[in-house]
Amino acid sequence: MEPTPEEPKDVIVLGAIKKGIKNLKRYKM
Repeated sequence: MEPTPEEPKDVIVLGAIKKGIKNLKRYKM
């Protein structure tokens, strides 16, 4: 993953999505 200073929002969104996917997987298991 390469954080781009030009678009910090994208990095934050990507992080939030990854966190959400991890939580979903945890919830399913």
